[in-house]
Amino acid sequence: LVHIDRLGESSRLGRLCSEQIAGRMVQRGVRVTELKMRESLAMVPGQGELLLSREVREVSRAQSAQAVVVGTYAATAQSVFVGLKLVSPAGNTVLAAHDYVLPVDDNVRILLSMR
Repeated sequence: LVHIDRLGESSRLGRLCSEQIAGRMVQRGVRVTELKMRESLAMVPGQGELLLSREVREVSRAQSAQAVVVGTYAATAQSVFVGLKLVSPAGNTVLAAHDYVLPVDDNVRILLSMR
């Protein structure tokens, strides 16, 4: 998950949410490839696995992925608005989408401020 106004940046919150989403998908029986273990994906310290739209097809092909979860977030003083999409690498077709709002407390504030 990346900040909606700074698509090249994530935060601890974005990386944590990504981990939780992957974990929940595995619990539901979906096969999830751990990209951090792959040499073909560049890791940028403090940013996590940033998968820009032009890279989705390339990485998906290398991993034989049927779909990729992508997402953005925007924070206000009281809430973090999260938007998730399940995207097919063939044509960047959105297969599913889910939006939710996360209330901001001290823990969320800390996760947002740390890169």
